[in-house]
Amino acid sequence: MSNIFEPQAQSISDDNWGSPLVSPVLDLSANEETPIMPDIKQSPQSLVFENQDILGVIFENFAIDFDSPLFNAHRRDLLNAALVCTACTDPAMNILWGNMDSFIPLIQLLPTTKLVNNRYVVNGTMQADDWVRFDFYACRVRSFLVNRSNPNISTQVFIRLVQLRPSPLLPGLQVLHLPLPIQNSERLGSANDSVTVSLLVSSPSLRSIRISNIGPYSDYILEPVMSTAVHEIISLKCLNLSGGTCSLDSLVYIASFKDLRYLTLQTDTELTSTFLKNIGNLPCLIDLNIKMTHLSEPPSEARSAGKQVAFSGHMFKGVKNLHITGCPTSMVKFFDSMQPSSVEVAVLECENHPNGIDLSGAWTECFTWMSSAINLQSLSVVELGGPNQTINLPMTAIYPIFQLVQLRHLKIDITHFGLTSSGLVQIAQAFPNLVTLILPSDTDNSSPSLSALRVLAIRCPHLEELHILVDIRDALVPIPSFQLHALKKLYLNAIQFQLAEENLIAMALYLHFTFPHVQVAGYGRCNVVDNDYWSGERYVPSDQNKLLWIKVQNLLRAFQTVRHGVLLAHSNPGSHAEELLLLEDEIFRWDGGLGS
Repeated sequence: MSNIFEPQAQSISDDNWGSPLVSPVLDLSANEETPIMPDIKQSPQSLVFENQDILGVIFENFAIDFDSPLFNAHRRDLLNAALVCTACTDPAMNILWGNMDSFIPLIQLLPTTKLVNNRYVVNGTMQADDWVRFDFYACRVRSFLVNRSNPNISTQVFIRLVQLRPSPLLPGLQVLHLPLPIQNSERLGSANDSVTVSLLVSSPSLRSIRISNIGPYSDYILEPVMSTAVHEIISLKCLNLSGGTCSLDSLVYIASFKDLRYLTLQTDTELTSTFLKNIGNLPCLIDLNIKMTHLSEPPSEARSAGKQVAFSGHMFKGVKNLHITGCPTSMVKFFDSMQPSSVEVAVLECENHPNGIDLSGAWTECFTWMSSAINLQSLSVVELGGPNQTINLPMTAIYPIFQLVQLRHLKIDITHFGLTSSGLVQIAQAFPNLVTLILPSDTDNSSPSLSALRVLAIRCPHLEELHILVDIRDALVPIPSFQLHALKKLYLNAIQFQLAEENLIAMALYLHFTFPHVQVAGYGRCNVVDNDYWSGERYVPSDQNKLLWIKVQNLLRAFQTVRHGVLLAHSNPGSHAEELLLLEDEIFRWDGGLGS
């Protein structure tokens, strides 16, 4: 069976891996003689073909994505490009072979490898020329996804390769993704067993490892993989471990990757204080995504009594991006070990305590710790789960972070937040440099009034994106003075029974004078509507409510069009300035129906 990765003299089929090819293999490693050409001025197009870097960027647009519907088309295009001329061969083949999910194309390069009863085995002696051909393609592989759906490859194949080839099989491998079996009964295929995976992990060039679907039956492969990586990989930069519960013994190797910069540890394993201390000393770590399950270790006596305790953590000194998942009580336990001064971006994904205890004190401690993050630029606090797993976050709990005047991005997406008009004013006063503000839009509690947006516009002149639930019963408030605010994206929610058509014009006019440059005006979940429904990620408004918000958006567009026309008219005295001014006045004073 020929190799679909290898350039052929004719086009390939659209079948999956292993499609038969009829043309003889081209010897791409041979050098073609370049004819002597007269000295002619070269065109820009011809200069592109002399620059391998530019060609590489062009062919990156055809990068192999196994989940893409264009997968086969991109393979065919890359293969055809490699056959166009020698200038395109290397950059096109680098992309074609750069992302792999099977050893089969490489195994097929070796003439001694045979398919026997749907199982690849080595039968015979490999010659030096066989390795030259193998290396010509193997050195191009940069990313490998271990795919258990491939036909079986006998472990004997890899054992023979190791015996005959002491150097790494994939010398340029940089990224490895290993999805583990979800159930114990789902055995790893022979191409995915510990021997094969350890063979991949032994590539010293590896920079990133991702292991997903971790579970209670994963330790038999997870621990050998981690152990091999520690001893073989020269400088691992990124490690991503996700899934369920595994043994802490399989994770202790993390502390040995001294060059690690990006760590994702999203498992259900309980992380002890000793473990956190060990990984907290990693000198190069700048990005940490960690899940803290409910710790079996008891809290301090002071915290058990409901008292606030000063944080004294001195680990994770260089972490700039922090993403932590768990119950606020578990987060407090983590914050005890971390120094916050270096954090620039923080994301808190919160869930309820498994015993349903009150989280008010833990919330206050979390935000007290966050108040020491003097370099914090972005803070997101979101809840996990659906509508039946909502979390209570008192407005008073966030008071400690009001001293972070440098904050530019704030997101609080907690259903029961209790945001009022005065609360919005406090946020506006505390964070004058906000560029993005996302506040609860699915809350059943009180919400700020429409007029409170005016204070936000004055206090936060740099705001460009706003998501908020408002009470529009005061929509018929006096129209504010015109302000040139920079807001571009506005997403408003409102309770459905407050949306009466007679208020839509006044509300749209108020919004236009407050945020005249809005380019995107959206809508979202609205409460107290029977046919609103939960999509799995958010509430979807009913068709009736969608229509009302579309009308508001159309009114905003009309006001902006008129204002733009007036500005053009004043800049061009010969235009119909008086007519446009009259039209603007007519629209602003219009108090009839919305029309068709």
